[in-house]
Amino acid sequence: NETHIRARIFAVATDYTRELVNTTPEDLFPLKLAHIAQDLAKANTLDCKILNETDLKNEHMNAMLNVGRASRHESHLIHLTHKPKNPRAVVTLIGKGLTYDSGGLSLKPAASMVSMKLDKSGGCAVLGIMKAVSELNIPVEVHGIIGAVENMIGGDAYKPDDVLTAKNGKTIEVRNTDAEGRLVLADCLCYAQEKVQADY
Repeated sequence: NETHIRARIFAVATDYTRELVNTTPEDLFPLKLAHIAQDLAKANTLDCKILNETDLKNEHMNAMLNVGRASRHESHLIHLTHKPKNPRAVVTLIGKGLTYDSGGLSLKPAASMVSMKLDKSGGCAVLGIMKAVSELNIPVEVHGIIGAVENMIGGDAYKPDDVLTAKNGKTIEVRNTDAEGRLVLADCLCYAQEKVQADY
């Protein structure tokens, strides 16, 4: 019956999310997360837009770009949309997709780096929600936006004392590069506010 179908959709989406969260950083980096979102969109009749680093530069998303600049993996913004006819409301969900977080130049202690594959959990939760939303075909327009980035060390890493200009033109003085999530999410929030007229 309908209750069992709904329960199964919720359970499968939860397992789908858990599997993504637990995937190792060498197997799940920003581009791979973008490809997973594209596969999900094809399977579940969602719209999917992926922004690469050139697109992010054109969108002036410099906070997000700077976090990922020392990684060998290019940063991506993922934008999934469930768009039913005559939606009752428009909702935007934004997820942190740090596929790995070393802390950057403000390097985490070694023990604290173990489990930092989990820093993509918010982004993975958005993917799982979009999967369930589309399969339930709820009468609400839902946008899922994920900043997929890897925060690493290297000669090109962003630094404490850098001043970054976010998408909305506000400047951010970096004090600790391990506060990277708020930089990624700030640009994703600005993108969402500009591109989607959401009720929530």
